[in-house]
Amino acid sequence: MAGFALGIVVGSLLGVAGAPAQAADNDTCLVCHRSPLESSKPGKTGPFYIDPEALARSVHGGLTCDTCHQGFTAGPHETGALQGVDESLRKVAGELQKKRGKGGVALASCVTCHYESFQDYSQSVHGVALFDKGVKDAPYCLDCHGPPHTLMPKESPASRDFYTNIPTTCASCHGNSEIILKYRLNTNVVPTYQESFHGKKLILGSSDVAVCSSCHGAHKVVDPQSPAFTEGLAMRCGQCHEGASPKFATAFAHIPATETSQKIVHWAERFFAVLTGGVILGLVTHIGLDLASQVRIRQRRKKGKK
Repeated sequence: MAGFALGIVVGSLLGVAGAPAQAADNDTCLVCHRSPLESSKPGKTGPFYIDPEALARSVHGGLTCDTCHQGFTAGPHETGALQGVDESLRKVAGELQKKRGKGGVALASCVTCHYESFQDYSQSVHGVALFDKGVKDAPYCLDCHGPPHTLMPKESPASRDFYTNIPTTCASCHGNSEIILKYRLNTNVVPTYQESFHGKKLILGSSDVAVCSSCHGAHKVVDPQSPAFTEGLAMRCGQCHEGASPKFATAFAHIPATETSQKIVHWAERFFAVLTGGVILGLVTHIGLDLASQVRIRQRRKKGKK
């Protein structure tokens, strides 16, 4: 969507992004949408149910409903109404409608507040896949950030984009076997990260470690096979590893370390595996011999021997 977003949306959406939301009374909307009885299944909430308390706690709690759900008339209303919706927003909504089948305007409304992020996204590998190539499975805002009515700030551990939750969020696609097979994605992304120093440190509870966005970015994710990514990889590594060279940067490329692919990394892993195993074996042997010695000493004492 590089051409689509920047050619069609830039000029007219700048005005939309800065425009104040229309006044609306959320309580009026919640008269219907707070009711959990919209579902035909007992004990289940309907697709249009909104929890008022969860909404109030979310980052969008201070917004009015029509900030995102634009073009609706007073209830009861038609869900497809587009009255008063900016033309450029409609065009973004039309593309998103193909992905979700409904709610295109509400999805597109992320642009009005998060315009710079949308610009970056539209040029990313995800945005190009969704808007230029029509890949419906390509992630959009809500796929990564979660439902807008319960969206927590990124500083909250409950947020999908909380720093240490990012690998899990990315794994929802890059660890999904159906998506990997369908789009021929790298099958080693999740396992190689988990097996790496970064992944193991994260599992042990550290928050001072590289996650997916540290290397790939958040919104402007670049194709890892492109020169734009490989040329800047050493610089990104250098943010944590001072003096990192291009050769250092290629040591971790989501490729299993084998004798063929990465000799140094492969043999370093083998060495430390043997070293660690040897240390553990030596420690267990030492403890075993010490216990055996203590048993013999006690038995001799019981027999009256010194």
